[in-house]
Amino acid sequence: MIPSTTPSDSRSASPVRHAYIDGLRGMAIFGVMIVHFAIWVTGDRPFRINFLQTMCESGARGVQLFFMISAFTLFSSARVRFASDPFPKLNFYVRRAFRILPLWWVAVAFWARVNRVSPWPDWLMYFGFIRFRDGVEAFGMGWSIFVEETFYVLLPLVFERINGLRSALVFAAQMWIIAILWEPLAKKLGVPDGHFFIFQFPLTQWFAIATGIALFFLQEEPLFRRIMLEDASAARLIDAFTAIILFCLIRQGHKAASIGLALLFVACMSPYTLWGKLARNRLLGLFGTCCYSIYLFHYLILTIFERHRDAAFAWIGLGHVAPEIRFFITLPVFAAVCLALGLTLWHGFERPCISVGKRINAALNDWAARRALALKTAQPLPPA
Repeated sequence: MIPSTTPSDSRSASPVRHAYIDGLRGMAIFGVMIVHFAIWVTGDRPFRINFLQTMCESGARGVQLFFMISAFTLFSSARVRFASDPFPKLNFYVRRAFRILPLWWVAVAFWARVNRVSPWPDWLMYFGFIRFRDGVEAFGMGWSIFVEETFYVLLPLVFERINGLRSALVFAAQMWIIAILWEPLAKKLGVPDGHFFIFQFPLTQWFAIATGIALFFLQEEPLFRRIMLEDASAARLIDAFTAIILFCLIRQGHKAASIGLALLFVACMSPYTLWGKLARNRLLGLFGTCCYSIYLFHYLILTIFERHRDAAFAWIGLGHVAPEIRFFITLPVFAAVCLALGLTLWHGFERPCISVGKRINAALNDWAARRALALKTAQPLPPA
Protein backbone atom coordinates (compact mmCIF):
# COMPACT_ATOMS: atom_id res chain seq x y z
CA MET A 1 0.00 0.00 0.00
CA ILE A 2 1.48 3.36 -1.03
CA PRO A 3 0.40 6.37 1.00
CA SER A 4 -1.00 9.20 -1.07
CA THR A 5 -0.79 12.16 1.28
CA THR A 6 2.46 13.49 2.70
CA PRO A 7 5.90 12.05 3.31
CA SER A 8 5.32 11.97 7.05
CA ASP A 9 2.39 9.60 6.52
CA SER A 10 4.75 7.02 5.08
CA ARG A 11 6.23 6.08 8.40
CA SER A 12 5.07 2.64 9.37
CA ALA A 13 2.78 2.24 12.34
CA SER A 14 4.37 0.98 15.53
CA PRO A 15 3.59 -2.65 16.40
CA VAL A 16 2.06 -3.48 19.76
CA ARG A 17 4.72 -4.00 22.42
CA HIS A 18 3.89 -6.82 24.82
CA ALA A 19 5.25 -6.14 28.30
CA TYR A 20 6.04 -9.78 29.06
CA ILE A 21 8.08 -10.59 25.95
CA ASP A 22 11.43 -9.35 27.26
CA GLY A 23 10.85 -11.36 30.44
CA LEU A 24 10.23 -14.48 28.37
CA ARG A 25 13.43 -13.78 26.48
CA GLY A 26 15.16 -13.42 29.84
CA MET A 27 13.89 -16.85 30.89
CA ALA A 28 15.11 -18.34 27.61
CA ILE A 29 18.61 -16.87 27.83
CA PHE A 30 18.87 -17.88 31.48
CA GLY A 31 18.15 -21.45 30.48
CA VAL A 32 20.93 -21.42 27.88
CA MET A 33 23.36 -19.74 30.27
CA ILE A 34 22.67 -22.28 33.02
CA VAL A 35 23.38 -25.24 30.72
CA HIS A 36 26.85 -24.00 29.90
CA PHE A 37 27.56 -22.60 33.36
CA ALA A 38 26.75 -25.96 34.97
CA ILE A 39 29.24 -27.66 32.65
CA TRP A 40 31.86 -25.06 33.57
CA VAL A 41 31.27 -25.40 37.32
CA THR A 42 31.29 -29.17 37.46
CA GLY A 43 34.24 -29.78 35.15
CA ASP A 44 35.08 -33.44 35.69
CA ARG A 45 33.03 -33.55 38.93
CA PRO A 46 29.33 -33.92 38.00
CA PHE A 47 26.58 -32.86 40.35
CA ARG A 48 25.86 -35.37 43.08
CA ILE A 49 22.17 -34.45 42.97
CA ASN A 50 20.83 -35.96 39.77
CA PHE A 51 17.74 -33.76 39.85
CA LEU A 52 19.84 -30.59 39.70
CA GLN A 53 21.86 -32.03 36.82
CA THR A 54 18.66 -32.81 34.92
CA MET A 55 17.14 -29.39 35.53
CA CYS A 56 20.30 -27.62 34.39
CA GLU A 57 20.37 -29.69 31.21
CA SER A 58 16.72 -28.74 30.65
CA GLY A 59 17.85 -25.15 30.22
CA ALA A 60 18.73 -26.09 26.64
CA ARG A 61 14.99 -25.89 25.92
CA GLY A 62 15.43 -22.14 26.10
CA VAL A 63 16.31 -22.34 22.41
CA GLN A 64 12.83 -23.63 21.53
CA LEU A 65 11.34 -20.84 23.67
CA PHE A 66 13.41 -18.35 21.65
CA PHE A 67 11.93 -19.75 18.44
CA MET A 68 8.38 -19.31 19.76
CA ILE A 69 9.08 -15.75 20.90
CA SER A 70 10.67 -14.83 17.58
CA ALA A 71 7.71 -16.10 15.56
CA PHE A 72 5.21 -14.45 17.90
CA THR A 73 6.86 -11.02 17.83
CA LEU A 74 7.59 -11.03 14.10
CA PHE A 75 4.00 -11.93 13.25
CA SER A 76 2.82 -9.21 15.62
CA SER A 77 5.12 -6.72 13.89
CA ALA A 78 4.24 -7.93 10.40
CA ARG A 79 0.50 -7.56 11.11
CA VAL A 80 1.02 -3.80 11.53
CA ARG A 81 3.94 -3.04 9.24
CA PHE A 82 2.93 -5.14 6.24
CA ALA A 83 -0.29 -3.11 6.14
CA SER A 84 1.41 0.29 6.32
CA ASP A 85 4.89 0.04 4.78
CA PRO A 86 5.12 0.95 1.09
CA PHE A 87 7.74 -1.78 0.64
CA PRO A 88 6.77 -4.30 3.34
CA LYS A 89 9.03 -7.15 2.28
CA LEU A 90 12.04 -4.98 1.56
CA ASN A 91 11.53 -3.08 4.81
CA PHE A 92 11.28 -6.37 6.70
CA TYR A 93 14.53 -7.72 5.29
CA VAL A 94 16.34 -4.44 5.96
CA ARG A 95 15.14 -4.48 9.60
CA ARG A 96 16.16 -8.10 10.10
CA ALA A 97 19.53 -7.63 8.40
CA PHE A 98 20.55 -4.70 10.58
CA ARG A 99 19.13 -6.40 13.68
CA ILE A 100 20.93 -9.73 13.28
CA LEU A 101 23.85 -9.60 10.88
CA PRO A 102 26.25 -6.93 12.23
CA LEU A 103 26.74 -8.53 15.65
CA TRP A 104 26.63 -11.99 14.07
CA TRP A 105 29.49 -11.06 11.74
CA VAL A 106 31.51 -9.72 14.66
CA ALA A 107 30.86 -12.85 16.72
CA VAL A 108 31.76 -15.14 13.81
CA ALA A 109 34.98 -13.22 13.17
CA PHE A 110 35.94 -13.58 16.82
CA TRP A 111 35.05 -17.26 17.23
CA ALA A 112 36.50 -18.22 13.85
CA ARG A 113 39.82 -16.79 14.96
CA VAL A 114 39.61 -18.54 18.34
CA ASN A 115 38.70 -21.90 16.76
CA ARG A 116 40.96 -21.41 13.73
CA VAL A 117 38.34 -22.00 11.05
CA SER A 118 37.21 -20.00 8.03
CA PRO A 119 34.48 -17.46 8.87
CA TRP A 120 32.97 -17.42 5.38
CA PRO A 121 30.46 -20.30 5.74
CA ASP A 122 29.01 -18.57 8.81
CA TRP A 123 29.23 -15.05 7.40
CA LEU A 124 27.36 -16.12 4.26
CA MET A 125 24.91 -18.30 6.23
CA TYR A 126 25.36 -21.49 4.23
CA PHE A 127 27.12 -23.29 7.08
CA GLY A 128 23.79 -24.67 8.27
CA PHE A 129 23.58 -26.96 5.25
CA ILE A 130 27.07 -28.44 5.71
CA ARG A 131 27.74 -28.14 9.43
CA PHE A 132 27.91 -31.94 9.77
CA ARG A 133 31.49 -31.55 8.50
CA ASP A 134 34.32 -30.87 10.92
CA GLY A 135 35.76 -27.37 10.92
CA VAL A 136 32.83 -25.68 9.18
CA GLU A 137 31.08 -23.61 11.84
CA ALA A 138 32.83 -20.97 13.86
CA PHE A 139 31.11 -21.91 17.12
CA GLY A 140 28.58 -24.54 18.10
CA MET A 141 25.66 -22.29 19.08
CA GLY A 142 25.31 -20.79 15.61
CA TRP A 143 22.89 -23.50 14.51
CA SER A 144 19.93 -21.77 16.17
CA ILE A 145 20.75 -18.53 14.33
CA PHE A 146 20.62 -20.49 11.08
CA VAL A 147 17.19 -21.89 12.00
CA GLU A 148 16.00 -18.34 12.72
CA GLU A 149 17.38 -17.09 9.41
CA THR A 150 15.43 -19.70 7.45
CA PHE A 151 12.31 -18.39 9.17
CA TYR A 152 13.19 -14.78 8.30
CA VAL A 153 13.69 -15.65 4.65
CA LEU A 154 10.31 -17.38 4.41
CA LEU A 155 8.27 -15.20 6.78
CA PRO A 156 6.66 -12.97 4.09
CA LEU A 157 5.49 -16.10 2.26
CA VAL A 158 4.23 -17.70 5.47
CA PHE A 159 2.54 -14.47 6.55
CA GLU A 160 0.56 -14.29 3.31
CA ARG A 161 -0.84 -17.78 3.85
CA ILE A 162 -1.67 -17.67 7.57
CA ASN A 163 -4.41 -15.21 8.41
CA GLY A 164 -6.12 -16.64 11.47
CA LEU A 165 -6.00 -19.14 14.29
CA ARG A 166 -7.34 -21.99 12.19
CA SER A 167 -4.69 -21.70 9.47
CA ALA A 168 -2.02 -21.18 12.14
CA LEU A 169 -3.04 -24.38 13.91
CA VAL A 170 -3.01 -26.28 10.62
CA PHE A 171 0.48 -24.97 9.88
CA ALA A 172 1.64 -25.89 13.40
CA ALA A 173 0.24 -29.41 13.02
CA GLN A 174 2.07 -29.80 9.71
CA MET A 175 5.37 -28.66 11.21
CA TRP A 176 4.96 -31.01 14.19
CA ILE A 177 4.37 -33.94 11.83
CA ILE A 178 7.42 -32.99 9.76
CA ALA A 179 9.56 -32.73 12.91
CA ILE A 180 8.40 -36.12 14.14
CA LEU A 181 9.03 -37.82 10.78
CA TRP A 182 12.21 -36.01 9.75
CA GLU A 183 14.64 -37.40 12.35
CA PRO A 184 14.04 -41.14 11.77
CA LEU A 185 13.59 -40.64 8.04
CA ALA A 186 16.82 -38.65 7.73
CA LYS A 187 18.77 -41.39 9.49
CA LYS A 188 17.26 -44.05 7.21
CA LEU A 189 18.17 -41.97 4.16
CA GLY A 190 21.75 -41.73 5.36
CA VAL A 191 21.78 -37.99 6.06
CA PRO A 192 25.06 -37.22 7.88
CA ASP A 193 24.55 -36.54 11.56
CA GLY A 194 27.87 -35.08 12.62
CA HIS A 195 27.60 -32.25 15.16
CA PHE A 196 23.91 -33.16 15.76
CA PHE A 197 23.11 -32.03 12.21
CA ILE A 198 19.74 -33.81 11.93
CA PHE A 199 18.45 -32.66 15.32
CA GLN A 200 19.58 -29.06 14.80
CA PHE A 201 18.36 -28.78 11.20
CA PRO A 202 15.40 -26.41 10.56
CA LEU A 203 13.03 -29.27 9.70
CA THR A 204 13.46 -30.55 13.25
CA GLN A 205 12.99 -27.15 14.88
CA TRP A 206 10.39 -25.31 12.83
CA PHE A 207 7.55 -26.82 14.86
CA ALA A 208 8.50 -24.42 17.68
CA ILE A 209 8.34 -21.49 15.27
CA ALA A 210 4.93 -22.63 14.03
CA THR A 211 3.79 -22.94 17.65
CA GLY A 212 4.80 -19.32 18.23
CA ILE A 213 2.67 -18.24 15.26
CA ALA A 214 -0.31 -20.15 16.68
CA LEU A 215 0.23 -18.46 20.05
CA PHE A 216 0.09 -15.06 18.35
CA PHE A 217 -3.30 -15.75 16.82
CA LEU A 218 -4.54 -17.40 20.00
CA GLN A 219 -3.93 -14.27 22.07
CA GLU A 220 -6.02 -12.29 19.56
CA GLU A 221 -9.11 -14.45 20.11
CA PRO A 222 -11.70 -12.48 22.16
CA LEU A 223 -12.92 -15.56 24.05
CA PHE A 224 -9.39 -16.58 24.99
CA ARG A 225 -8.57 -13.07 26.16
CA ARG A 226 -11.72 -12.85 28.25
CA ILE A 227 -11.26 -16.21 29.96
CA MET A 228 -7.48 -16.49 30.23
CA LEU A 229 -6.03 -13.00 30.19
CA GLU A 230 -8.64 -10.69 31.65
CA ASP A 231 -10.00 -12.84 34.46
CA ALA A 232 -7.99 -12.36 37.65
CA SER A 233 -9.86 -15.17 39.42
CA ALA A 234 -8.35 -17.77 37.04
CA ALA A 235 -4.77 -16.68 37.68
CA ARG A 236 -3.95 -19.05 40.53
CA LEU A 237 -5.35 -22.03 38.66
CA ILE A 238 -3.28 -21.11 35.59
CA ASP A 239 -0.16 -20.70 37.77
CA ALA A 240 -0.53 -24.11 39.36
CA PHE A 241 -1.40 -25.92 36.14
CA THR A 242 1.52 -24.33 34.29
CA ALA A 243 3.98 -25.18 37.06
CA ILE A 244 2.91 -28.84 37.15
CA ILE A 245 2.93 -29.38 33.38
CA LEU A 246 6.17 -27.47 32.87
CA PHE A 247 7.88 -29.41 35.66
CA CYS A 248 6.79 -32.72 34.16
CA LEU A 249 7.65 -31.91 30.54
CA ILE A 250 10.71 -29.67 30.67
CA ARG A 251 12.92 -32.63 31.54
CA GLN A 252 11.70 -34.59 28.52
CA GLY A 253 12.71 -34.25 24.87
CA HIS A 254 12.50 -30.93 23.08
CA LYS A 255 9.07 -31.65 21.56
CA ALA A 256 7.42 -32.60 24.85
CA ALA A 257 9.16 -29.73 26.62
CA SER A 258 7.86 -27.31 23.99
CA ILE A 259 4.29 -28.13 25.03
CA GLY A 260 5.15 -26.98 28.54
CA LEU A 261 6.91 -23.91 27.15
CA ALA A 262 3.84 -22.99 25.08
CA LEU A 263 1.75 -23.20 28.25
CA LEU A 264 4.32 -21.03 30.04
CA PHE A 265 4.01 -18.52 27.21
CA VAL A 266 0.23 -18.41 27.69
CA ALA A 267 0.57 -18.02 31.46
CA CYS A 268 2.97 -15.10 30.99
CA MET A 269 0.46 -13.28 28.80
CA SER A 270 -1.76 -12.63 31.81
CA PRO A 271 -0.75 -9.74 34.09
CA TYR A 272 -2.53 -11.47 36.98
CA THR A 273 -0.56 -14.72 37.12
CA LEU A 274 2.67 -15.13 39.05
CA TRP A 275 4.29 -16.22 35.79
CA GLY A 276 3.04 -13.05 34.14
CA LYS A 277 4.37 -10.88 36.96
CA LEU A 278 7.72 -12.64 36.76
CA ALA A 279 7.86 -12.03 33.01
CA ARG A 280 7.24 -8.32 33.67
CA ASN A 281 10.11 -8.08 36.17
CA ARG A 282 12.48 -5.28 35.13
CA LEU A 283 15.70 -7.16 35.91
CA LEU A 284 14.60 -10.22 33.97
CA GLY A 285 13.51 -7.90 31.18
CA LEU A 286 17.02 -6.44 30.99
CA PHE A 287 18.39 -9.92 30.31
CA GLY A 288 15.78 -10.27 27.59
CA THR A 289 16.64 -6.92 26.05
CA CYS A 290 20.28 -7.87 25.47
CA CYS A 291 19.73 -11.63 25.11
CA TYR A 292 21.22 -11.73 21.60
CA SER A 293 24.55 -10.31 22.77
CA ILE A 294 24.56 -12.63 25.77
CA TYR A 295 23.76 -15.63 23.58
CA LEU A 296 26.66 -14.93 21.21
CA PHE A 297 29.27 -14.03 23.83
CA HIS A 298 28.41 -15.64 27.19
CA TYR A 299 30.64 -18.56 26.32
CA LEU A 300 33.53 -16.11 26.00
CA ILE A 301 33.10 -15.28 29.69
CA LEU A 302 33.17 -18.96 30.58
CA THR A 303 36.27 -19.46 28.44
CA ILE A 304 38.05 -16.68 30.32
CA PHE A 305 36.81 -17.97 33.69
CA GLU A 306 37.90 -21.52 32.88
CA ARG A 307 41.57 -20.57 32.80
CA HIS A 308 41.34 -19.50 36.43
CA ARG A 309 38.51 -21.73 37.66
CA ASP A 310 40.35 -23.94 40.13
CA ALA A 311 42.53 -21.10 41.43
CA ALA A 312 39.50 -18.84 41.87
CA PHE A 313 37.51 -21.48 43.73
CA ALA A 314 40.50 -22.19 45.97
CA TRP A 315 40.99 -18.46 46.62
CA ILE A 316 37.41 -17.98 47.85
CA GLY A 317 37.47 -21.18 49.88
CA LEU A 318 35.40 -23.35 47.55
CA GLY A 319 38.18 -25.59 46.33
CA HIS A 320 36.90 -28.75 48.00
CA VAL A 321 33.16 -28.12 48.33
CA ALA A 322 30.47 -29.91 46.36
CA PRO A 323 29.82 -28.66 42.81
CA GLU A 324 26.26 -27.80 43.85
CA ILE A 325 27.52 -25.22 46.34
CA ARG A 326 29.91 -23.78 43.78
CA PHE A 327 27.04 -23.52 41.33
CA PHE A 328 24.64 -21.57 43.54
CA ILE A 329 27.31 -19.25 44.97
CA THR A 330 28.93 -18.28 41.68
CA LEU A 331 25.88 -18.25 39.37
CA PRO A 332 24.86 -14.68 40.39
CA VAL A 333 28.39 -13.48 39.58
CA PHE A 334 28.30 -15.10 36.15
CA ALA A 335 24.82 -13.70 35.47
CA ALA A 336 25.91 -10.19 36.48
CA VAL A 337 28.96 -10.29 34.21
CA CYS A 338 26.85 -11.57 31.31
CA LEU A 339 24.32 -8.81 31.86
CA ALA A 340 27.02 -6.14 31.98
CA LEU A 341 28.58 -7.40 28.74
CA GLY A 342 25.17 -7.77 27.10
CA LEU A 343 24.01 -4.27 27.99
CA THR A 344 27.32 -2.81 26.82
CA LEU A 345 26.99 -4.49 23.43
CA TRP A 346 23.28 -3.63 23.23
CA HIS A 347 23.76 0.08 23.80
CA GLY A 348 27.13 0.37 22.09
CA PHE A 349 26.59 -1.83 19.04
CA GLU A 350 23.16 -3.42 18.59
CA ARG A 351 20.99 -0.32 19.01
CA PRO A 352 23.10 1.84 16.68
CA CYS A 353 22.88 -0.88 14.00
CA ILE A 354 19.11 -1.12 14.47
CA SER A 355 18.88 2.67 14.14
CA VAL A 356 20.72 2.53 10.82
CA GLY A 357 18.18 0.01 9.53
CA LYS A 358 15.30 2.22 10.71
CA ARG A 359 16.79 5.26 8.98
CA ILE A 360 17.17 3.33 5.72
CA ASN A 361 13.55 2.18 5.91
CA ALA A 362 12.36 5.69 6.76
CA ALA A 363 14.21 7.03 3.73
CA LEU A 364 12.65 4.37 1.50
CA ASN A 365 9.18 5.06 2.86
CA ASP A 366 9.53 8.84 2.53
CA TRP A 367 10.72 8.44 -1.05
CA ALA A 368 7.68 6.29 -1.81
CA ALA A 369 5.36 8.85 -0.22
CA ARG A 370 6.89 11.76 -2.14
CA ARG A 371 6.64 9.79 -5.36
CA ALA A 372 2.99 8.95 -4.69
CA LEU A 373 2.23 12.58 -3.85
CA ALA A 374 3.95 13.79 -7.01
CA LEU A 375 1.96 11.35 -9.15
CA LYS A 376 -1.27 12.41 -7.48
CA THR A 377 -0.71 16.13 -7.93
CA ALA A 378 0.76 15.94 -11.43
CA GLN A 379 -1.50 17.64 -14.01
CA PRO A 380 -2.10 15.79 -17.27
CA LEU A 381 -0.92 17.50 -20.44
CA PRO A 382 -3.61 19.44 -22.31
CA PRO A 383 -4.86 17.86 -25.55
CA ALA A 384 -3.02 18.89 -28.71
